[in-house]
Amino acid sequence: MNFSQQNFKVHGVKFFDGLFNIVKLENERKELPSSALATYILLHFECNDIGMLPHEFQIIDLAKKSGIPYTTIYSGFQICLERNLVKESLVGKRTAYEIVDYALYNHTSVETAQSTHISLAYFRIPFQLIQTMILSSLVKARDNRGIMFLLELINTFTRKLGIEHHKHSIQEYEITRRMAFLKGKLKRNAKKVRQYIEILEPIIKFTAVESKEKEPRLSRITHTRKQVKQIIIEKFTVIFSKNCVIENDKKELHKPLARCRKEAVARLKYMGQVLRKKERENIMTAFKQEIADIATYMPTKEKQNEVLMTAMTYALDQVEMYTKEREILSIPAFMRMQFREHWAYYKEKDLSVEERHDVFMNYYKEHGVRPDFL
Repeated sequence: MNFSQQNFKVHGVKFFDGLFNIVKLENERKELPSSALATYILLHFECNDIGMLPHEFQIIDLAKKSGIPYTTIYSGFQICLERNLVKESLVGKRTAYEIVDYALYNHTSVETAQSTHISLAYFRIPFQLIQTMILSSLVKARDNRGIMFLLELINTFTRKLGIEHHKHSIQEYEITRRMAFLKGKLKRNAKKVRQYIEILEPIIKFTAVESKEKEPRLSRITHTRKQVKQIIIEKFTVIFSKNCVIENDKKELHKPLARCRKEAVARLKYMGQVLRKKERENIMTAFKQEIADIATYMPTKEKQNEVLMTAMTYALDQVEMYTKEREILSIPAFMRMQFREHWAYYKEKDLSVEERHDVFMNYYKEHGVRPDFL
């Protein structure tokens, strides 16, 4: 059995180890308010592959999505700016906000080896988090430690999903934590630890597995009252909610697709093209429909990577050339036309007869009909 690929992955956004370390150091230097930590986390759900927030970004949107009051998010955002976790940048003739150093850490392993000494290391914050009141509750309680520990737990589960390939149920990805550890980590008593655990329950479930009875102390008072034994919880098992994970895509296209997406974001920024979030999504939808869906039937990974990268590069080159002379009304629609044009050229000039036959057969075996794209 081949265990080289993980069965599950966290369905969420990247949070880089390098950025987490920066937050930890900044928090040690001077404690970051829970409002700033929550806002910083929420910004990761809004930014693109180089950490830029969309031109239409508004703080009130974060408040609506998270259930955290607008004034709290606003003050948290201002602190992120003051502490250099977020900055304002000039893109073309417009300004936009970006997460500081996000682009630096968002490299694939190939890009990292070629251009930097920074390793690609990240965990994923589940989309499910912003469907709950967890962050809102922790901010309301001003629970800085609780938010930091939540990130550590999510980090731990992301690593387990990536390493323990032999497991086939999310319930098998279990960790244990002792009450003594939790009390020390969170700096609170057992009652308040249990309250914290209840807040996290929508995405992380703690189950008591070790407990003991505490005998009441004898005193003059207890002689005249009914003696009640107290149950002391000593250890928990901890599991991730199944709502936070998805089965891993086995088609092995996510890495080259990520490279293409980052190439598009970086080059369009360089050209001064400030796109809305919906426009960025439409570009990748067009790329998937016109190129990536075809690439899955290529006979080799080398050919898959080649058609993906050459198509994206060609389309971006055309955008750069045309925008020097005139305005493009719709970048996504223009790029879709360029993707089609590139594929028409590629299949005639860069696919051998044998490779075209392999593509035909791979498609025919799956669908039972001749592919329209050949």
